[in-house]
Amino acid sequence: YLRAIMRQDIAWHDARSTAGLASTFAETAQLVELGIGTKLSEGLRFLGQALGGVATGFYFEWDIALVLLAIAPFSIGSAAGLNTVTRRTSQRMAEAFGSAGAVCAEVLGAVRTVASFSAEPRERARFEALLAPAEAVGIRSGWQRGLAMGAMMGTENVLMAVGLVYGAFKIASERARGESNCAYTNSCKVSGGEVLLTIFAIDMGAQAFGFLGQAITALSKARTAAGRMKLTIERTPSIDAMSDEGLTPDAASVRGRIEFAHCAFRYPA
Repeated sequence: YLRAIMRQDIAWHDARSTAGLASTFAETAQLVELGIGTKLSEGLRFLGQALGGVATGFYFEWDIALVLLAIAPFSIGSAAGLNTVTRRTSQRMAEAFGSAGAVCAEVLGAVRTVASFSAEPRERARFEALLAPAEAVGIRSGWQRGLAMGAMMGTENVLMAVGLVYGAFKIASERARGESNCAYTNSCKVSGGEVLLTIFAIDMGAQAFGFLGQAITALSKARTAAGRMKLTIERTPSIDAMSDEGLTPDAASVRGRIEFAHCAFRYPA
């Protein structure tokens, strides 16, 4: 990607700002790296956890799994909500501390000038004034994350409570039918261990479905960034400085005199 940018002609670079090109290069490379790196592995893990949890629940107690799947959308929604709140609050915190960080970098970069004018108190006051909005954002972000986490844990507890109640009802019904000694003969159709396995499997699978959205979003952004990168890589400039095609002058015949006659230049910018 860097080589493709370096091979573009001046007309292509004139249509783009230097700072914008550098930031776009870093952002595109980072999005692609996340999409084919950590987010891809997390997406595969969450997908396997979700499908494996549901399959395990149906394998042990299919009827309990069906009952828990009726509540699973609430657990999925709460997990997705926590994921969304965490991402948004992180962005807000970065933006809030960005201004204060810029002042800090500016002062430290010119610390001799600041010290020569005895401007330390003024710069400190300016830095602290910019920290006040960041503090408010941090407090608000903490409340939002706490509420989202509480909602996820609450739905998880509700799902487990419903599973335990229904599982206990099945076990009690089996005992009421005169099969109270099945635990000693290992002939019970429903056991407490299988009930717990089903509950935990559905619960972990539902949470994995909720967290899967973050990986899908990262993969979508990486695909879009890779498309932009592919267009730049496949673009062949009219004047390709890195191409070996065309006539090559003989080194012995070159005298170092270049003359342009009847030339017209036109730039798209």
